[in-house]
Amino acid sequence: MNFRDHPLLRFPPPITMEAKPFEVFRKRIPTWYKHGKQLNKFKKLRYHHPEGIITSDNRMSDKNCSRTTGRLKSGILYEFQFYRIKKGKKISFRDCFLLLSNMQSLLIGPQGLTLLYQIAHKYFPKDLFVLVMDVESSLFKSEEGLPQVFIATVDQLGNWTFKSHPYLRDPDGYFYIVVCKEVTEDE
Repeated sequence: MNFRDHPLLRFPPPITMEAKPFEVFRKRIPTWYKHGKQLNKFKKLRYHHPEGIITSDNRMSDKNCSRTTGRLKSGILYEFQFYRIKKGKKISFRDCFLLLSNMQSLLIGPQGLTLLYQIAHKYFPKDLFVLVMDVESSLFKSEEGLPQVFIATVDQLGNWTFKSHPYLRDPDGYFYIVVCKEVTEDE
């Protein structure tokens, strides 16, 4: 099933977000990027970041995250936008999924999140987490069988954390979501 045909899309998300994105940038996906090998490769590179310490969840692997709905493609130009989600009403990850779907965003998963870190970490907001979504059936499951979303955080010292978060446990406070769209040179 195409994620835009998901039954949840019949209901509008009860989310408020800033009208303008926090950050907008375009990046061409490098030719060395391989979706199916990105997470294991990233784990090997993470210790070599000169600006801070990087830690990641051991469960974030290519094997565990192989069912990602959206895949970034080498050589293609994409526009990325970080939108700040304002905590007002109770906001669920399902609401975030609906919002991304309504914006016709590519769901980039943990592979896209780690690649974004590698090629564009200077654009990430500090001290709040950045969330990537997917359809619930494609999410990695914990040992308890709970679907997990992946988030990245960076503190003011430049220390990064990539980890999983239970999909059914709603986020607290403010956070950012990544909207991703393929663009042409002319746009």
